[in-house]
Amino acid sequence: MTLVSGDVVVREGTTLRLEGPIVWTLSDGSSVVNDGTIELGEQASIDEPVGGPISGAGTEHAIIEQAPPYTAIEPGGLGLQLTNSNVPAPIEVVRGHLPFALPEGDPSISRWYTIQSADASGASVDISLGYDPTELNGLQAPDLSLFSSQTEVGPWSSLASVVNANTISGSIQYPWGLITAFDANAPTSSPSLVAHSGFHVWPTLALDHLNIVALDGVALEQCEVFDAVGRSALPTTSGPVGSSLLLDIAALAQGSYFLRLNGHAVIKFRKA
Repeated sequence: MTLVSGDVVVREGTTLRLEGPIVWTLSDGSSVVNDGTIELGEQASIDEPVGGPISGAGTEHAIIEQAPPYTAIEPGGLGLQLTNSNVPAPIEVVRGHLPFALPEGDPSISRWYTIQSADASGASVDISLGYDPTELNGLQAPDLSLFSSQTEVGPWSSLASVVNANTISGSIQYPWGLITAFDANAPTSSPSLVAHSGFHVWPTLALDHLNIVALDGVALEQCEVFDAVGRSALPTTSGPVGSSLLLDIAALAQGSYFLRLNGHAVIKFRKA
């Protein structure tokens, strides 16, 4: 089944159900806005062009009926590949398109998933989350990381992730919850953040100071702060300062900033 041209809109409260082994191909120049529900079942799938994914406030649903194990199975062509050996079928994958936000305002990409199954306590699933470049929502692809939450309002927990071309891979434990991608260095409501390159920085939502500790014998030699457009926001701290630093940020205006340590480790924080 091919949507050669034109626009399809699934209204709120409406369900569009594809029965049987149908591949619904969306051609370049066509569009589907889903504000309702698209049911694909176990056999149907969607083939979306790069730059033209389904959008809208609704959801798409696909089901895995086969028993595990399986490797890189992608129900419904919805962009989420699953690999597991012990999660009982059936498994339903749901995809949505509206971004979420962390409490401090940082947005996710414009794509999310849920995995729904029977009780699988103690089980994990390896996932590969695919997205379209138009869904980055202003984020930079190399900076993305998987996050999960049991509710739409959080709290969000980061997952160890590997970023490839238009995919982010990781592993998630039951209960699965919501899965999406945020900037890996986005500030969270947690009191501390173990950052890249051997530095510990906290709090990530700060009022008047940041605590910076160099780990694993790394010497802290330079500290720079930049605003969201890359301008220097505080005088640079240079020269050996030991293994820790209490950085005064009281003079900064509210907003997002980037802390660069020793010229290479970059950590995002927000001034409250």
